[in-house]
Amino acid sequence: MWADRLSSSKWQINGARRADADRLLVVAAVVPADRLVVVVAGRRAEQTHPRIVELADVLDQGVLGPVGHHHPLEALLGLRSEIPVDLVETAPSLRLEGGAVITEMRGADISTRVPYGSMTLPRTVGLFLGPYRNLTTLTAAVLHLHPHCQTLNHAAARVLDDPQLDFLVDHSPACLVRFCEFALAASQSGRRGNHGGTITVSHAFDHEVMRERYRARYGETMIKERVDAIVWKESLFVAKHLRERKVDVGALLAAHPPVRFFLPVRNPLDCAESNVRTGHARIWGGVPDLRATVEHILDEIAWVRDLARRHGEARFFTFFEFEVDATLPARLAAFLEIEPEARWIADSTACLDLTRGPAHDPALRDWYHARVDARFAGEPELGASLHRVVDYRDTAAR
Repeated sequence: MWADRLSSSKWQINGARRADADRLLVVAAVVPADRLVVVVAGRRAEQTHPRIVELADVLDQGVLGPVGHHHPLEALLGLRSEIPVDLVETAPSLRLEGGAVITEMRGADISTRVPYGSMTLPRTVGLFLGPYRNLTTLTAAVLHLHPHCQTLNHAAARVLDDPQLDFLVDHSPACLVRFCEFALAASQSGRRGNHGGTITVSHAFDHEVMRERYRARYGETMIKERVDAIVWKESLFVAKHLRERKVDVGALLAAHPPVRFFLPVRNPLDCAESNVRTGHARIWGGVPDLRATVEHILDEIAWVRDLARRHGEARFFTFFEFEVDATLPARLAAFLEIEPEARWIADSTACLDLTRGPAHDPALRDWYHARVDARFAGEPELGASLHRVVDYRDTAAR
C-alpha cells in the first residue's frame, strides 16, 4: 500500500534527477516510528559506494511534502553518510532495477502532506552573477545569518539539469515554486563543491567568528522558522546558463517578480589569481592564464551591468570590494526586502573582515588599468570603480 502511494504522481519517489536516474539502482525507505532511512546503491555496487540517509522527525520537517513529487532524492542524497557494503548486500530489494522499493513503513502517515508545489513564494529570490571567487560566499554566508533568509550554496547541476526546477528557462510560477521548495530542502544539508547544499559547510564558515555568530543564534538549526528571502549562490554557472540557453532576462524578471541579481566585484586581479589557482578559470575554457582570466572577469561584469541598464537597476545590486563596510548589510537587506534587524547587522559587520594580500606587480596593474580604460571608455562611472577597486586595495596593502 505504501509503495503504491509513494509511487503515485503525487508521491513519486523513484524519479530522482534525470542525470542520476541511470546511476541509481534502487532506493529502499524504512520508517520505524518517526525516522526515515533511505539506502541508495549504485547500479554497480562494486563501483559506487552505498550511502545511507537518516532524517530525524521527517514528518515534522515536511521533507516528503516539498520534495515528494519528481525529485525527492535531491534533498535526501545531501544528508548521506557511508554505510558498510554488506548492509546493502543483505537487502534483497536492492537487486531490483530502477526506482524505489518501500520495504517497511511503521508509525507514519504521509498521505496528509501538502501537495508538491503548493508553498507560498518568499518575498524575494536573490541570485548571484559574475565570476566565482568574487566575494559571493562571504556575502551569501552573511545573508544566511539573517533570521528570515535561507541560502542555497552551489547545486547547479541538480537545478539546471532538471527542467522541473530550472525556473531560468521555465518562466511558469509553478517552476519557481518547485525551485524554492528544493532550495529550502537542499539547504538543510550538503557538502562542499558542486553538489552544494547548506552554506554552513562552505569556506566562509571556516572562520570562527562566522561559525560562532551562527551557532550563538541558531544552534544546530539548519532552516529558519520563517523565510522571506531565498538566496542561491551559483554565480558563473547561472550566468553561463542564461547565455547558453538564450534566456530573455527581461521576460524572466517579468514572469518571476521575486527574482533579483547580485553582482559583487572583488579586486579583479585577486579574483583572477584565485580562479587560476583553484581551477575555476577552466570554466571559461582553454588553458587558465592570469591575464586571460582578468579579461573573462571584466566580460562578466560588463555583461551584468548591461543587463541592469536594459532591465532596470531595481532588480540588480552591484557593490565593489571597497564598499564592504558596516553599511553593506543594511543595503543588502533593502535589496532583498528583509528587515535590517539590529542583531543581524551586528553579526554581519563582525564577519565582513576582508583579508588583503600583498600588492600586485606594477606591470600587471598598469596593464589592467589600460584594459579598463579601453573597455569602459563609454562608462566612466563603472570604469572609475574598476580602477578604484584595485588601487584602494594595493594602496592599503603597502
